[in-house]
Amino acid sequence: MFSDLAAPAPGLVRLSAAARRAIETEAVRADANLETGGVLLGHDLGAEILVSVAGGPGPGAVHQARRFDRDTLYASKLADEAWYRDRSQWIGEWHTHRTSSLMPSQVDLSTYRAHLRQGNIGPSAFLSLLVRSRGQNCSMVGWAVTQSSLERITILS
Repeated sequence: MFSDLAAPAPGLVRLSAAARRAIETEAVRADANLETGGVLLGHDLGAEILVSVAGGPGPGAVHQARRFDRDTLYASKLADEAWYRDRSQWIGEWHTHRTSSLMPSQVDLSTYRAHLRQGNIGPSAFLSLLVRSRGQNCSMVGWAVTQSSLERITILS
């Protein structure tokens, strides 16, 4: 409970070129009326997070107008491969918001905080990247979520 007080949320996320491309490609390709997303893998360095891999939804994902559930088997396979390659950990998720703001919903926050409580994620903060595509253009907002806070963070590529 007190770990959130001792470790401030990161203020910066650095996306690899491959991770940004993967997110933008999937966001533009996806059905404009349904959410999509995927897992984020990389390294939490405290003040900043490095994202080396942004996975897609996977073949078993559930896409709805206001909800997205990633394919957990597909995400686990990506996470295992990234761990063996460079010790990347699961640090968060990205998903599209088609009509609402690029701010985590209450459902999003509950899900992220459950992952943190269960110890399913490497860092002390859950990284959420929310994406909206309009034609070929994507906008993206980053959030660091802890049990007690939600902070917007800067995204660099």
